[in-house]
Amino acid sequence: MAARGDREHATGAGGRSFHALRPDAFNYVWDNSIEPELDIDSGEVVEFRVRDASDEQLRADSTSEDVAKLDFDHVNPVSGPVYVRDARPGDVLAVEILEFRPMEWGWTALIPGFGLLADEFPEPWLRISRVEAERGRVIFTEGIELPQYRVPPGTLPRAEGTGYHVSTGVAPDLMEATKQAVRATMEHLGEVRGLSREEAYALCSVAVDLRIHEVVDAPNWVVGAFLPDDIFTGGGNE
Repeated sequence: MAARGDREHATGAGGRSFHALRPDAFNYVWDNSIEPELDIDSGEVVEFRVRDASDEQLRADSTSEDVAKLDFDHVNPVSGPVYVRDARPGDVLAVEILEFRPMEWGWTALIPGFGLLADEFPEPWLRISRVEAERGRVIFTEGIELPQYRVPPGTLPRAEGTGYHVSTGVAPDLMEATKQAVRATMEHLGEVRGLSREEAYALCSVAVDLRIHEVVDAPNWVVGAFLPDDIFTGGGNE
């Protein structure tokens, strides 16, 4: 059976077939009634051109005004679909990422009506960050660089190789406790790092790890917001 929609079909390393999906092969919904763009056998290699969450409505020169103009009928595009010929109902699909090449920039936005503290941030806001793929780092702003890391088996703090500034929230509702913890982290970032509330909120969304500390002391629950030290190139949080 010939592959549908691919612009290239070749044999790659290890004798596996290679397919490149058309850049405009994407949809805005998950729906198994959509006609496949590509038919492949298990084990074949597919190259996707993954569009960003705004479906490229935001660009490297965009401003907060462009955030306010987003068309939400055209966001979160999904590449494909790809049909695996020998897959059967009940099978688990395992996907191995062989290579990922990011763009040279990325964006973080505060979108009115969305997010944990949406009521406190009614205005659109946008940060364009530089991506340094060779270093595996995203420059959120000067002095703040974001994660990727692998956590091997063992003690978590020792494995991660970084300390944290942890803010806690205590409330009879887990969501309210979460909001308290994030607000406290934002306040810390403003006092210690000089970040605006918008910058601090956006940084929390991409760098802070939320953890439930305890849910046994009813009626109050405790949530912690873990801010890693090693995103700050000038030193730790304290």
